[in-house]
Order: sequence, then C-alpha cells, then structure tokens
Amino acid sequence: MNFYVIANGWVGADYCRVYVAAENDDRARELASDVFKKEATKRTPIGPMYPEKYYSIAGLEIVHRLSGSTEGAIQEVD
Repeated sequence: MNFYVIANGWVGADYCRVYVAAENDDRARELASDVFKKEATKRTPIGPMYPEKYYSIAGLEIVHRLSGSTEGAIQEVD
C-alpha cells in the first residue's frame, strides 16, 4: 500500500489536495477524483460549484508518494 498526496491544480487559501492510500498511481488518482467530484458537484443557486476539470483524472497530479509499510515506525518510550 502506498500513500499519496494528489493535487488538482486549483488554489484557494492553499493548493487543493487529497490524501489517499492506494495500491498504485492509477487507483490513487481514481480515489482522489471521487473526493474532488463530491466537492465540485455540491449545488449552489446557480449550479455546480466547479467545472468538470476540477476533478478530471487527467488533471490530477501526484505531489508526493510514500511507498512501503509504516509497520514498526511507532515505538513505545518508557
């Protein structure tokens, strides 16, 4: 399992990003797209909040990729 930070190229107070855990890059982009799509399709009085390119898989960029297990990373201190 890998951990990803995925950005969609949009900027608000900071760049818009999603954190996901996935088996590979493609699956990470799919999961991130689903999260961005939920935000983008929230209704306002004039329609959806953002256009389709807000959550388009083709427009998503993997900003950080952390591979490997975190098992054993936390140790108890006496």
